[in-house]
Amino acid sequence: METLRYIDNQEQESFVARRMVVKIGSSSITRDGSPLNLDFMDSVARQASTLFYAGTEVVIVSSGSVESGRQVVSVNGDMIDKQVAAMYGQGELTYRWKEAFAKYQVDAAELLLTKRDLKKSTGPLLRAMQYGVVIINENDAVNNEELKKLVLLGDNDKLASRVARVSARADTLLLLTDTDGVLDSSGNTIHTLGENEKENVLFFGKSNVGTGGMESKVKAGFKAAREGVRTIIASAYEQDVILKAARGEQIGTRLQGN
Repeated sequence: METLRYIDNQEQESFVARRMVVKIGSSSITRDGSPLNLDFMDSVARQASTLFYAGTEVVIVSSGSVESGRQVVSVNGDMIDKQVAAMYGQGELTYRWKEAFAKYQVDAAELLLTKRDLKKSTGPLLRAMQYGVVIINENDAVNNEELKKLVLLGDNDKLASRVARVSARADTLLLLTDTDGVLDSSGNTIHTLGENEKENVLFFGKSNVGTGGMESKVKAGFKAAREGVRTIIASAYEQDVILKAARGEQIGTRLQGN
């Protein structure tokens, strides 16, 4: 099989990351009004599968359940509508992730979390990563308070940071976005950003689809960087961005904690 031959050729590659959390926002996983960008999901699955076969454990914090549910539920801003959309969309999102990984003969597990579940999930999550790639999402369907916080404060960026620090105990956190990284006031990518340099950052508003934004990524990212997690904000559309981050290549913006 072509996909397996590709992975076999990569197995001996050396990666800096040994346990990695990748956050994917709604604006990255959807495309042109379609619920899910299947080509993008396939690319993520290919890269994460390559890492898995090379011995690097991968967790994907994936948005997209509410957007997937919009094909069933007309979401007009009402919180209950968003919860119902998440109920219908979560199954579709999980199915598509499993389908993408099955192409590379890697199992994908699903874990729905709330903030209070983070520490309790550590044991099962660490063991699950030994068998395949774990897809994590906020439990929007039943947790009204968490969904409100996400809408107001920043998508799954905080969740990904907490998972990296608390549940997965990861060495690398990759926050994917629509730009090449964090931009300065002139619109140029900042390759390394320290906490005392945030006044030079050009923050944009949130995307039309997602609930986060660059500011939420920077804030969440610095929390992980402070605890020694190698934290990167980079473009979801850069070729092999996950593999490049795992190799330790210079991509996007590396956050330096105090």
